[in-house]
Amino acid sequence: NFNQQSPSGESLWFPTVHERSRAGTECPHLDERFLEGRRRRILEEHLLLRELNDSQAQVLIVGAGFLGIEWACELRHFFPGLQITLTDFLPNCLGPLFPAEAVQYCEDYLQRQGIKTFYERKYDPNNPEFFANIGLQQRPDKVYIFAGVKQSNYFLPPNALSETGPGGGGWIRINRHLQVITKQRQEWGEGRVFAVGDCIVGCVGEKPNYEIPPMPKTGYPAEQQAVHACRNMKALDRALYGIGGSPFRVSSSSSSSSPPPRPQQLSPSPRALPSLMATWYPWGAGIFAISLGPEDGCVVLCSQSVEDSGRLWTKGKVASAQKELIEHTKIAQCSGNGVLSRFLWYVVHHWPINICGKGPLCSLF
Repeated sequence: NFNQQSPSGESLWFPTVHERSRAGTECPHLDERFLEGRRRRILEEHLLLRELNDSQAQVLIVGAGFLGIEWACELRHFFPGLQITLTDFLPNCLGPLFPAEAVQYCEDYLQRQGIKTFYERKYDPNNPEFFANIGLQQRPDKVYIFAGVKQSNYFLPPNALSETGPGGGGWIRINRHLQVITKQRQEWGEGRVFAVGDCIVGCVGEKPNYEIPPMPKTGYPAEQQAVHACRNMKALDRALYGIGGSPFRVSSSSSSSSPPPRPQQLSPSPRALPSLMATWYPWGAGIFAISLGPEDGCVVLCSQSVEDSGRLWTKGKVASAQKELIEHTKIAQCSGNGVLSRFLWYVVHHWPINICGKGPLCSLF
């Protein structure tokens, strides 16, 4: 979640589904565990933005990373009456890991659209001087927070969570096989529990001797990790229960009233356990398609965990079209529609040759 000002990290961009978080939600009348509750949350926000637009209200966006920039530009396009201010603790938009050319392109676009930007300002909602320093005479009518991330991993024991990291730590520890591990680097849950995506600490090993450097919390690395984790789960499944003997596999002919019997574990010797696939820093982790409204944008390639890395590949309408293509084909693939979309993304995540990134040159899986 994005909102570090909230105890649970509640954010408009993620539905509040955990029972622990729902107790203090901003919208207690909506149950976002269900699709209708989520739909109503989005609808209520849209109606609020229409009212703010009609009154030419002040909107403050805290966090000038690519998500904050995208939201500011979307608001400017669809709600032109809003007075938008963008602020960040860092010295420029996008952050230090993006190429200077991309940073300048985004900043120029923000200025042309009349979006006020203020950098090296720490968000302090209880200090009137903070608002005065960013050109606001009073508190804004609406605040959106994109500053940093916050974990929601309270369901795991502290021994399996990091003590450091974004938002004060609490991220799931993993090894190179994506198995959850403890602080002592022992496999937790007998090595049968895997974690991928936003919930993990994002790296393997400790600074400066990383086995895998920190990866961005974006969709591509998460999906690539999921492919690797599923391969390892299947390998363990075959070794522990034999082909077709997994306790997670439910026969379509099984009665819904009585669960199928749990298969007997084969209890193989340690030598019989498979060698699991080691994940890596994928080449696509450094690709960022940044939307500057529906008609502009920029695409950055090869960005890594070092300052001023990567390069600006495309910009303007070409980048906007590329982002639309990515979104449409990915949504089609996730919904199971479109043979070409499913084939495209299968090839992307199973391509055996790794020229970029930090993976093996050839990886057949």
